[in-house]
Amino acid sequence: MAANDGETKLPEDGWIQPCFACSRLTWQNVSLGGFKVYRCASCAETFRARATAMQPQDGGAADATAGDDGAEAKGDVLASLMLKLRAIVDQVGGEHLKGSLMPIE
Repeated sequence: MAANDGETKLPEDGWIQPCFACSRLTWQNVSLGGFKVYRCASCAETFRARATAMQPQDGGAADATAGDDGAEAKGDVLASLMLKLRAIVDQVGGEHLKGSLMPIE
């Protein structure tokens, strides 16, 4: 994609990327452990439903890492998982997925 000419509101690179889960082209993204992950609306709904189903029924903490310190620890774990996933995508030659796993500057 051409460099931003200063007049458009589009970013310089990758404003439409394949969805991380299903590879449909999308502009929707979410920050996950220091990475910008692109995912389409239908996959986002599926992820939200799965997260809701995983919530504890009693309203208590899901595990021992709940709270502010736990949130930071979970972010570190997610960042580690994203780095491992990026390495796997690179190994299997997933050229069409590389844009979906972009670090946030």
